[in-house]
Amino acid sequence: MAASLAYSLLRVPEYRSSSDVLLSATAYDIQRGSTELTPEEMATQVEVATSQPVAELVRDDLRLASVPSLYDLVTVEALGSSRVLRFTARTSHPDEAAEIARSVATAYLTHRQTNTQQTLAEVTGALTDRQEQITNALDRLDSSTLAAERRDLESQLGQITTQLANLDIAVTGGAGGQLLTEPEETTSQVAPSPFLNGVLSLFIGLLAGLALALTRDRFDGVAHDEAALVPHLEPLPVLGRVPRWKAASPEDRLVTLTRPLSRSSQAFQELVARLRFLVIGIPETTGRGAVLMCTSAEDDEGKTDVAVNLAVAAAKVGMRVVFVDADLRRGSGVRLPGLPDADAGLSDVLTAGRRVEHLLLEGPVDGLSVLPAGNVPNDPGGLIASTRMRPVLAALAEHADLVVVDTSPNARFADALEVAAIVDATLLVTRLGRSRRSTVRAAAERLHDVGAANLGAVVLGTPAGTERYSLTSPRPATAPASLPAPADWARHRAQHLGEPPVRDRAEEDFRVRQSPRG
Repeated sequence: MAASLAYSLLRVPEYRSSSDVLLSATAYDIQRGSTELTPEEMATQVEVATSQPVAELVRDDLRLASVPSLYDLVTVEALGSSRVLRFTARTSHPDEAAEIARSVATAYLTHRQTNTQQTLAEVTGALTDRQEQITNALDRLDSSTLAAERRDLESQLGQITTQLANLDIAVTGGAGGQLLTEPEETTSQVAPSPFLNGVLSLFIGLLAGLALALTRDRFDGVAHDEAALVPHLEPLPVLGRVPRWKAASPEDRLVTLTRPLSRSSQAFQELVARLRFLVIGIPETTGRGAVLMCTSAEDDEGKTDVAVNLAVAAAKVGMRVVFVDADLRRGSGVRLPGLPDADAGLSDVLTAGRRVEHLLLEGPVDGLSVLPAGNVPNDPGGLIASTRMRPVLAALAEHADLVVVDTSPNARFADALEVAAIVDATLLVTRLGRSRRSTVRAAAERLHDVGAANLGAVVLGTPAGTERYSLTSPRPATAPASLPAPADWARHRAQHLGEPPVRDRAEEDFRVRQSPRG
């Protein structure tokens, strides 16, 4: 748009002036019985108006050095189905535009009148010669001539006399046209128009933006809204939706700690509540904590953000939580506020047999422990897939209510698939504006193929909505949706995967707690 405005301001201004000529049949045409101008005749007159004879008259009138090209000076057009020719001149000076339009229109009328008078003169001469011949013939006839022949000659003579009288009228009857409107000088330029060019460029920009957005959505495969993403997650249920938040520093990524009253932090608390009731419905977790894995299809989709914020949110409600950084390919990549750098971690437990409880670090909130990834091993995938991984997670679960495991993206590596087979639940993390539909679908299918238990999805980057929280009013402005029953995952799997539904006492207890009180 700025370029369009700059072009409009720098371009030489253009002024326009027009003159209209009304065409009519000449008196000679009327004398011949022709009173209408057909579209073909109007088109012919348009060409005549810019012909060489008219250009020569314009040269003389404007005192030009040479015969101009009228195509460069004016445009001539027939206005619709009328008998009007419009002569329009465009120049960089307003007075020149009016002068040129008037000169060309007048020259055309002069040329048309001259041609008509020449034609009338030729016809008049021919009729006069014929009149003289008939008169001489009558003079040579004597009284003995047949009366019929005399009457015929006298009739021809009368017709010729009438035609000559009409031709006298035609000579003074005009050239078959008149100047309908005089061109006027104007100080208003018709081009360039900054406003019109600005509006036009804005409209074109909007169309280009729309086309670019449609093309991007069609060819880049990225899901920019939840409606485009969810169909590719099926049959996984969406367990949490977390609004986007700004992270100006690494610490800001831990929104549950730095901004506990934000909508994003509240979304993680809601997710913890859902998972707590889900854990109750998993028979395998009786007597120990549940092990939950967070993964994603590709990098930078927010799996680590979800894992650490989920761990902090769970610890803040009184759960004993262990966060395990099992993304061994990047080393100790998780940086929590107040957490010291670690020289050893999970990789050292798996390779050197070090005791896991000796490597746990205290997290930034009470009840949260962290097991760093440790040093990057030579074979991260093989180490994760080793038989030592299951006992390590089991040992952590014995002394915790929840173990949150952060793993590598499963579209690039098989590490997450190995861990998925030995945990109690798996969360597939996606991010709007980043996750590609095809890779999300492939990631969900891979997790299902390896028998990952209790699969669910989390969507990051959803609109923030209108809910607000404050210290004086901790309750949301709108009531949150009711939490899912513990057996929702089992029912979901029964519906999509054909597994028999599981009902237990925990589900019945949940339904009693959720029922309205009398």
